[in-house]
Amino acid sequence: MTDQLVRIPANQLFSARLLIGLVQGLALYLLYSAHDDRTWPATSGYLFAPLLTLSLFIPLVALQGLGNLRMRTLLIWIGSAALLLVAFTLYDIWRAWPVEWVYDEVAATSSRGIGLPRSGSWLPILLPSVSFLLTLSPVLFVTHALVSAGDSDRRVIADYPTYFDIAWKLAVQLCLSAAFLAVFWMFLFLGSALFRLIGLDFFQKLIEHRWFAIPATALALSAAIHITDVRANLIRGTRTLVHTLLSWLMPLLTLILSGFLLALIFTGLQPLWSTGSATTLLILSAAASVLLVNATYQDGKPERDLPFLLRHAGTLAALLLTPLVALATYALGLRINQYGWTADRVLAAAVVAIVAFYAAGYAAAVFRPGGGWLKPIERWNVYAAFFSLALFLILFGPIVDPMRIAVADQMAHLHDGETAPEDFDFAALRLDGGRFGKKALEGLTANGPSANFQARAEKAIALKNWYNRPNFDRDVNLADHANVYPAEKQLPSSFIEQDWESAAFSVRPNCTAIHNCDLYVVDLDGDNVDEVLDVTAYSTVGFRVDEEGHWDSFGYWKAEDGCAPSLQGFLAHKPKLLPPRPSPWPDIDIDGKLFVFSPPVNHLPCKRSQGR
Repeated sequence: MTDQLVRIPANQLFSARLLIGLVQGLALYLLYSAHDDRTWPATSGYLFAPLLTLSLFIPLVALQGLGNLRMRTLLIWIGSAALLLVAFTLYDIWRAWPVEWVYDEVAATSSRGIGLPRSGSWLPILLPSVSFLLTLSPVLFVTHALVSAGDSDRRVIADYPTYFDIAWKLAVQLCLSAAFLAVFWMFLFLGSALFRLIGLDFFQKLIEHRWFAIPATALALSAAIHITDVRANLIRGTRTLVHTLLSWLMPLLTLILSGFLLALIFTGLQPLWSTGSATTLLILSAAASVLLVNATYQDGKPERDLPFLLRHAGTLAALLLTPLVALATYALGLRINQYGWTADRVLAAAVVAIVAFYAAGYAAAVFRPGGGWLKPIERWNVYAAFFSLALFLILFGPIVDPMRIAVADQMAHLHDGETAPEDFDFAALRLDGGRFGKKALEGLTANGPSANFQARAEKAIALKNWYNRPNFDRDVNLADHANVYPAEKQLPSSFIEQDWESAAFSVRPNCTAIHNCDLYVVDLDGDNVDEVLDVTAYSTVGFRVDEEGHWDSFGYWKAEDGCAPSLQGFLAHKPKLLPPRPSPWPDIDIDGKLFVFSPPVNHLPCKRSQGR
């Protein structure tokens, strides 16, 4: 019986899926509670992280596979997926920085209302990396589609129409299930609001409890997957509609991409590189082309007679993939050549490689049709799926670890003299380098080129998280890293000597080891004591000194259009200090443009809701 697909009665299948959803919800609730309270199993990442990934993904595999796969295939697939998830999750925890800084619930605030650094403690890392979790979803989707298609055709490599049918069915199911989940919670919030109208808050308190919210979400998702699975006509109709709409977007996308590539002939590539996001936009454009070509081609059955416009737009889109990928590769190469490898750039290179794989196959399909319009893309899409899975196994395992590559490249630049010691990015090793960055920083604390360099490496090891990076970067001598204006002015000695490290990064001068800050010294309130204005591209922040000689930020200036006063504006046009409004600090007029003063935003602690 296990070699045949067993047709489970609809009511039993529904009950089984609800049970799976309930078990998943309870497991996630218990894990959430353990993580929040730091109790077992949330005492070791090597235990907690695998349990989390198993609880997130394995029930989804079971929900979709039940009733669609032969029982033997389903059990083998669930077992294999579980083993792979555990193995890759363990490695993801191993390669991370061993501990993380966990803040206490309530932060202290100063008498001036500005948030002070919150207390906390170093605890073992528990959660898998975001990049790992985000990559797992498409990887499991592709693998499940391959397994399901092979099981349906009883072959390792299934027919292309089977791949197409199952992959698009899964995609539509997921989208409809997500929409159902959103509407489910919208109705819960609506019910809460209705009860509050008559002074009853029990319903609001109910849906705020995590013991309700997490299992209810899992149950709703399992119900949505069941409904979309048994309503085959619903899925088929929705898929047909989506294909039709997407296919008629093909001519528009092709026209836009053609115009863009032609415009580059006249504008050159420099405007493209100056955006800083060329690689991302080009890859998204190429991915959109692949999606629309497949939505137009569908399963490739000969009885489908495509309109002339769609056929030729699809052909052109398949050809345009090559120049798009070439530009993306060149843009990424420029960034790597200029700044070196980072973990994100390694992953970006993998994405470029996948899209380049598609581009090569689609271009070959245009010039060697082999039996019909773009017929070879059927085989190439399957090859691309296996190629993408292979890249995942390589990148998220010990074979080619992006963190290891990034750290090795940064250290090589330092040792070869390509990066000066004063320009070395210590924070990147701490925040992006994981275990490999920790080892490198420990080596630099003992063998750095200078005592100051070794001290910076030691301070980087103590860096808590990304929120503290601005403070770390700005931990410099202001006298050496500030441009002071006007020329006849000098920074007050108390401003230079103040210890800015304890201040929140939003209320300290924007001076870093790499970029000097622009400070404008002026007496704003006519008390014969100078204030200091930190002039940046985003806003101009004012600093004042109190009677005890302590400097603090008291506000900032921006125009109504959101623009900040520029340094050139300060230097070319003497600022006019306008009469103060209710605030004691004046607005500023530079060459007829008004920049309005605003006080700083108080950073007050947030209290958690009771019982959540």
